[in-house]
Amino acid sequence: SPTYAEEVKTAKYGEGMEELLSSRPGGVTGIVNGIDLAENDPGRDPVLAVRYGTADFGAGKAANKAELQRRLGLDADPGAPVYAVASRFAHQKGIDLVLEAADAVLAAGGQLVLTGSGDKELEEAAEALAAAHPGRVARHPFDTVFVKLVYAAADFLLMPSRFEPCGLSQLIAQRYGTLPIATKTGGLADTIVDGRDGFHAAEFSAAALRSAIARAAALFSDGPALAAARLRAMEKDSSWAASIDRYLALYARLLTGRKA
Repeated sequence: SPTYAEEVKTAKYGEGMEELLSSRPGGVTGIVNGIDLAENDPGRDPVLAVRYGTADFGAGKAANKAELQRRLGLDADPGAPVYAVASRFAHQKGIDLVLEAADAVLAAGGQLVLTGSGDKELEEAAEALAAAHPGRVARHPFDTVFVKLVYAAADFLLMPSRFEPCGLSQLIAQRYGTLPIATKTGGLADTIVDGRDGFHAAEFSAAALRSAIARAAALFSDGPALAAARLRAMEKDSSWAASIDRYLALYARLLTGRKA
């Protein structure tokens, strides 16, 4: 993404290549990912309990939340905001931060769904958290089919990455009317507008993530504002169309500037 293209020129993200990358003005180009709108369409997704679109997302998401709560053994509470993780359980993805800030989800009367697989220690910590809070926290291994129900059912997607070249999860979540809560880094900075179609944590810390979770809970309690934010997220154009244009422009520039 454009932000990540600048980040890799710094010592924090460059992994020793920052000086080389910085020495070539215009040599690093950032282009955000796109998603397949047909493959990620809550109006046609066969996995969902109830399909929905921009005209009926309130009822659609409520029905899918009820189904997710049933399948994961969570309390059948339509008024509980559901915060979800749909990610590799890896250091990069900030799963440790989610586990540390889980108390903020519970304090907000919310439920936490931890969907993912990866690092054994993180998996075990997630399972321990779920065991300590039955009905409020649920753990499920990553599953490319099941995760679509998670996107449809959740109210918020937790994605506090340490770094993120671009990311797809936040784009899919928005398409399903689920608002991402993420760190302001890489593609997460480029694809989420804080307070409009998601939230940014002010920094990479449990305190900042807790604050963002609380802001999301406040939005959840304001029905009209929540509906407006969901609609903005769903109507956002995250297709490949704009990105393809940028790739074509980059290729044209490279071809024009190459030596014979």
